Amino acid sequence: MPIAHVLLVTGIASVVSLPWWPEWTGWDGWHRSLHRVGATVFLATILGMALWVLRSWRSGERTALERVVRWIPRTDVWLVLFGVDLLTINGAILAPPYLPGWSWLVPGAACFVASGVIWGLVLMPLQRRLVETCASGADPDPLLRRWFRWGAVALVLPLVSLTLMLTRPG
Repeated sequence: MPIAHVLLVTGIASVVSLPWWPEWTGWDGWHRSLHRVGATVFLATILGMALWVLRSWRSGERTALERVVRWIPRTDVWLVLFGVDLLTINGAILAPPYLPGWSWLVPGAACFVASGVIWGLVLMPLQRRLVETCASGADPDPLLRRWFRWGAVALVLPLVSLTLMLTRPG
């Protein structure tokens, strides 16, 4: 993942997160909207990629699987990272009024961070190995099973975070 792409995506998310049109939605309305867009892009991309990989894997066509697996790092940079940036930047701006309670915000943020740790330490290396394995013609099935298992955990954690953010228990 080229650092220039990461910086570009983060820069775009940062500029978009500035309150350009506060008169339209109010200051917090703008950030709340961007936070929702970030959550949608983040979760939809993760789920969409998983379904795309699953479909190509089940088709039995190794060339289709190789093509799809090569796209995973690109979607991670351009879409998942963009969603993460929007979530993080705008979530940090919106969080202060809720901080005194801490009851739902901290576990929600912890689930989000844990998902990122799994993505960085487990899924990214697996994705690189999948690209190499598919390109070499070797059997990717064991790696795909591990990718789906860890991917499921990395998807459930932000869904728990989303549930906490929407319900605000306590």
